[in-house]
Amino acid sequence: MKKWMDTRRIATIALVCVYLVVIAGSVVRVTGSGMGCPDWPKCFGYVIPPINQETLTLGSEKHFLKGQMVILNDTLWVAQQEVVTKDNKDLDRTIWKKYPKHDYAIFNPVHTWIEYINRLLTGVLGLPVLLLLVISIVNARKTSNWKVVFWAGLTLVFMLYEAWLGKLVVDGELSNGKVTLHMLGSIGIVAALMMARVSSHNEIIPKESIDRKWWFIGIVLVIAQVILGTQLREEVDQVIKNGWERHQWIDQILMSSGKIIFYVHRTFSWLLVIYLFWMANLLLKVKQNAVAVSLMGVVVAEVLVGVLLNYFDFPAFAQPLHLVLSFALLGLLLDGLFSKYSRVRQ
Repeated sequence: MKKWMDTRRIATIALVCVYLVVIAGSVVRVTGSGMGCPDWPKCFGYVIPPINQETLTLGSEKHFLKGQMVILNDTLWVAQQEVVTKDNKDLDRTIWKKYPKHDYAIFNPVHTWIEYINRLLTGVLGLPVLLLLVISIVNARKTSNWKVVFWAGLTLVFMLYEAWLGKLVVDGELSNGKVTLHMLGSIGIVAALMMARVSSHNEIIPKESIDRKWWFIGIVLVIAQVILGTQLREEVDQVIKNGWERHQWIDQILMSSGKIIFYVHRTFSWLLVIYLFWMANLLLKVKQNAVAVSLMGVVVAEVLVGVLLNYFDFPAFAQPLHLVLSFALLGLLLDGLFSKYSRVRQ
């Protein structure tokens, strides 16, 4: 089979893209760039966003297309039709309407381009997913293996859900709760792609491994911890919005209702570590040494990053790393669950 027709290879490429999107999304959160583009799917009404404030400012003989925006008096205004302005105060209310979704009207070029790159990477992810769906349908007509088609289709559904939810997040100025749902959608994409990857096998050769229930329990525990971490991140966002400095974040969280989430997340992390090291020990007993070492390595790295976040004032580099390691851990567990009996004889 030609390499570009190999659904396993395409699913793997798509998974790599997912992890890049996770990194980009985390950078968006760390830098506070979530509202860098205040509209969706465009950015200030542009396909390619502006690089300076001048683009969003009224002026003499400036040309704006329908849907493009300006900022005037700390308010976003949207052109209802193509227009050429006369001066920096030429705001014809029959042409310009106040943006109705929210009141956020700040242009920060760094934030804008961080958010824009995040959206571009998400768009890139769509390419291998669409290719996976098309190729899996072509292959299924020959092999009758429609499992890959199902999982590729489910991946696309999760992506459309993420796009829709992303729009709601922007329209609601990153309202709490939607960010956690956004994270669950990302987990769904990873799980569906993992199943597509495993289902692409044509021949099954059993291998010795631990019982699937231990993998499943580990996955549930990791997802629960990721959800707790996302909710804690929302508490951090609120602290940031209130103007507190990085070294004050934990103290402020502990003085708010978020302290319960903080303590549960921290305590639960140690229970998770104990369970995963116990799993690694089981894997060593059945000669799954590489998997066991990988699992322990990711867990140790995650603990060290958690210590940095808790005791060293939330260093910016540690936040994306913390999330990526969580997804790496989830990926290892999903692979163990889904591919327990999946091996292709070359």
